[in-house]
Amino acid sequence: MGGFELVPAGGAFHINSKHIHWLVSRGYIEVPEVSDEELWDKSKQDTIAKLITCVKVAYLILQCIGRAVLGLAVTTIELSTVAIVGCTLMTSICWLHKPLDVYYPVQIKMNISMGQVLQEAGPIAARPYRQTPLDFVDDLRPSWALNIQTFMKMPVGHFQRPIPRIGDSRLPWLTWTESSFLCLATLTANPMESV
Repeated sequence: MGGFELVPAGGAFHINSKHIHWLVSRGYIEVPEVSDEELWDKSKQDTIAKLITCVKVAYLILQCIGRAVLGLAVTTIELSTVAIVGCTLMTSICWLHKPLDVYYPVQIKMNISMGQVLQEAGPIAARPYRQTPLDFVDDLRPSWALNIQTFMKMPVGHFQRPIPRIGDSRLPWLTWTESSFLCLATLTANPMESV
């Protein structure tokens, strides 16, 4: 995403909300002040595209309702499409004000060097970092781009440290118990029919 960039003495890098919380709770930075105008400036979703999408969705839903009222058949694919569109609309409403393609992040100035922060954090911060110097707070994993693509030997772009932007392909971190339950539920949800 790249909405916030930490600028310590020595070099800037992108951070996320967990990094900001950790830095604020230890007094390294102040809580960033972001105005509504700054947020709207970063919201670049196309209004025309949203309008066209809403018209097409409304047409599909009204067509299905009209056919049902007239007693005409509504196909399974139309019902499935309406269900998917309903879920997509809910997601779109939640993401309505989410910034998109942030090229100029909000810069958060820090008066001390990152080396001092790492030294004061202790041995947990001593290991080399992969994405940002604050990996010990949140290492931005697991994600599709950082873990799955490399595991499957899929081509990944040139790797830089610190990363030029925080990706949006992060997966939820599941405990072993949650992973086992999810695997079991997936296997038993559609038992194979006997042939």
